[in-house]
Amino acid sequence: MTAPAAIDLDPDLLVYATAEERRRYEQDLLREIALLSPLDYAQHINPAKTKRFPHTELLSRYAKALIEHALYDSGISTPAVWTPLDDDPDDGAWRHPETGEEAHETLVLSMPPRHGKSWIITETVPAWYLTKNPDGKVIVAGFESDFAKMFGRKNREKIEEHPELGVSVSSTTRAADEWTIEGHEGGMNTAGAGGPITGRGATLIIVDDPVKNSEDALSEAKRKKNKEWWE
Repeated sequence: MTAPAAIDLDPDLLVYATAEERRRYEQDLLREIALLSPLDYAQHINPAKTKRFPHTELLSRYAKALIEHALYDSGISTPAVWTPLDDDPDDGAWRHPETGEEAHETLVLSMPPRHGKSWIITETVPAWYLTKNPDGKVIVAGFESDFAKMFGRKNREKIEEHPELGVSVSSTTRAADEWTIEGHEGGMNTAGAGGPITGRGATLIIVDDPVKNSEDALSEAKRKKNKEWWE
């Protein structure tokens, strides 16, 4: 399923539009608002559950900035442009178009439990990202495969239940731990820490709670194993 072509229609002219033109205009406007940020997407998906607190606004803003290459040491700014090194298009960095400052590619989030971190980042960002970028590839990892698979299922359901946003999940590849976007190259894979993701490229990687409990956190061997797996 693909989104209808955007309609550049002056609201003052809507009185002259046909019913179909008004329907398409409203649908495109609804989609545009929903895709403004992960939090706007969550509000579209579940308005009753979504509360716009300062910390959830901040989570959403920083996640969007990182994905759009707009997060720098100096803060959030204009999205970066890809700047090749030595005339090699595959070797370079994302840099601010005016200052040359390099954009960050990694964001580490630490918050108290039950403050919306997993809800905004791990349960919502992949679905939002793939709706905007259906050829993108997402990997989500957690302390064990079933934990990570839960996030794969929740993101898949968001896309499946809201076709009005313009994308759908493939009917042939739709397992909770591996699903793709219909008609596109993108999709989502999940794995537990230490699990099999070798060879699976990604344009967005999210690691949510790679350590199960305090016992694992205090284990030097477990920490080393997780570090080696991540690298």
